[in-house]
Amino acid sequence: MSLADLEQFDQDLRQAWQDWLSRFGFQAFYTQTFAEPVMYPRLAMNRAWHVLRTLTGRYGVGVRAFIVAEQHLLGTYHAHALVLTFPTPVLRLRDSLRWVWLVGSEYGLCRFESIDSIGGVSGYVSRYLTNRMCDYDFYSIDPL
Repeated sequence: MSLADLEQFDQDLRQAWQDWLSRFGFQAFYTQTFAEPVMYPRLAMNRAWHVLRTLTGRYGVGVRAFIVAEQHLLGTYHAHALVLTFPTPVLRLRDSLRWVWLVGSEYGLCRFESIDSIGGVSGYVSRYLTNRMCDYDFYSIDPL
């Protein structure tokens, strides 16, 4: 396979991820970096989900997330996620960005913001999903 073929494959892969994930209507972007080193990708993802699902208890909404564990150069993991809440969008929930930040701060550094601030699903795919990705999964909890 030539270098040009590999570059085309990479572009096609990113576009396929972007097209597929764009169908879900994600509203927010979340990153969790852990103060205590996390040595397993699923543990990073499960801890990130623990933070995100607190939106259900606080606001009574359902939460869906696509969470990716990414490995640091030193071998530990952090998590990135695309998030939506329903029936009320997460950005319409009073202080939701602050709430997730507060809960996530218990684990370490946390970022939670409108997906538009990173360039939408396209930005997520190009920056995180195809960059040293280790593991990924969908998580969901219905409204209370």
